[in-house]
Amino acid sequence: MSEAAISLPENSTNVRVPNRFRMPPAVRVGFRALSLLAPPLAAKLGVHLFSRPPRKKPGASWDQFAATAHPFRIATAEGELDAWSWGDGPTVVLHHGWGGGAAQMRGLVQPLLDAGFSVVAYDAYAHGTSDGTITNILYMAKHFAQVMHRVDAKYAIAYSLGTGGATIAARDGLPIDRMALISGPADMPFYLRQFADGLGFTQGVLDRMVTRIESQFGVDWEDMVVEKLVPAKGPKVMVVHDDSDDDIPMEHVTRVGAAWGVHDHIITKGLGHRGPLRDESVIRRVVEFLGGKPPIAAPAPLSSGAAEV
Repeated sequence: MSEAAISLPENSTNVRVPNRFRMPPAVRVGFRALSLLAPPLAAKLGVHLFSRPPRKKPGASWDQFAATAHPFRIATAEGELDAWSWGDGPTVVLHHGWGGGAAQMRGLVQPLLDAGFSVVAYDAYAHGTSDGTITNILYMAKHFAQVMHRVDAKYAIAYSLGTGGATIAARDGLPIDRMALISGPADMPFYLRQFADGLGFTQGVLDRMVTRIESQFGVDWEDMVVEKLVPAKGPKVMVVHDDSDDDIPMEHVTRVGAAWGVHDHIITKGLGHRGPLRDESVIRRVVEFLGGKPPIAAPAPLSSGAAEV
């Protein structure tokens, strides 16, 4: 473990913590006190919380949309995953982010169907209505590969932390032809730093958390970076990122693109972390990258939401 690779900011009070890791001031003070008084307990609790994604109910609109699909379950060693499929044709699997679910990827379904693809979306383990409460990036990678094999898919679209799971699956030999990575980080230590900073943990507690995670996962945490995860021979990759993404800074897309040797970039403006999943011009470009030809008379101007670089 390289301490420099996973160090907290020197002045963490000036660093923006994303909403998903932001705690009420009183809670942060409590965790800070725990980290000073009982570092081993703080680290144990921190790893537990870091491994427990929040579950969000998608609402009635998703229930109505999911009713148009064929629902099925996929068995894994850890538990069963809820999945939905639409259409006929080459299959595209949609892989959501941490704390999200299949509903998060809904905006991609109809354009892919219109382009002649079939689509499979699923709730990852410990997400949505799937089994489980505790998970990690390695489970996400393993289960993503199992879904891809189950539905015989060669195309995928992954979002946020789901891009990390998809990258690890490709490294581990998943046969995949094309993959779009939307709003993804370049490394897992970045997520852990954000999380520990959001709780107000000390550097000592963060170091203990890394030790625990490395023991549980059987990995060197500083190796969980895109430069070391991308396979020598992998799929063709498109990278999508927004210049105002407050969750994943822009420097991550540079690293992801360089590591993959990407075939296409889309840098959007003013859409934030989640906006690219709903932007019509972005979705059109992603569908075209995967090989589809959406029945759209004319593309929207790139300046309206997406700009190629």
